[in-house]
Formats: sequence, C-alpha cells, structure tokens
Amino acid sequence: MEPELHSGDIVVVDPAVKLRNGQIALVRNGKEVTVKKIVLHDNMIILQPFNHRYEPVVITVENSEVIVIGPIVRVIRDMK
Repeated sequence: MEPELHSGDIVVVDPAVKLRNGQIALVRNGKEVTVKKIVLHDNMIILQPFNHRYEPVVITVENSEVIVIGPIVRVIRDMK
C-alpha cells in the first residue's frame, strides 16, 4: 500500500534518523523540494515517484545537486 499525501498535508522529517531502503524521504533537487520513495541499489539511489506519470530519478556521485534531507516520520493532515 502506497502512502497517501494530499495537498495541504504537513510532513515531519527527521534528518537524524538513518535512511533505510524503501523509506519515504524529503529530497532537494536543485531548487525543487519533493517527497519520494528511496530505493538503494548498488552505488546509486533511485528516487521513485508515487505519481506514475513521472520517471524515477537516479542519483550517482555525478548527480551532486540532489540532497536527501531525511526520512518522513509523520504526516499531519487537517480533517476539515
């Protein structure tokens, strides 16, 4: 089951928590900040989008603009 994030949700990120394969994390790619599933594979990280219209982003050493800020540990949603 994929997590559901909706417009207006607040995500809580803990950079001190060690990132594990398959976790959902907040990622900065240049000026863009996004939420992606992190897939660790050999010597690269794959940023897997939840929207299937988008392609995964593969991070290697050469792709230095990408920074994994930290795993998402909680989602806060207004139930209005």
